[in-house]
Amino acid sequence: MILHLNAGNDRNGNPRRLYMLTVELINNSFSPLDKPRVWVEGYGGMPNELRTLVRDYGMWPVSMEITPREYKRLEKDAPIVVRI
Repeated sequence: MILHLNAGNDRNGNPRRLYMLTVELINNSFSPLDKPRVWVEGYGGMPNELRTLVRDYGMWPVSMEITPREYKRLEKDAPIVVRI
């Protein structure tokens, strides 16, 4: 599953959005990840790795609103954070 987590913008207008991937593709089969991968969206939009899942497997992100505190926690504590 791909989650698109949105905490709105900060006071300077910068986006606070994350993508989180909870499964991986192994031999054309999805398996749960032990630790989800997180991408900080910034101004880059959806990362290419996730675009491939959308294009090839129809795996569209599920959008969820989160609080700025949750955003900071995920950005800090997620095991794999990729800035795009």
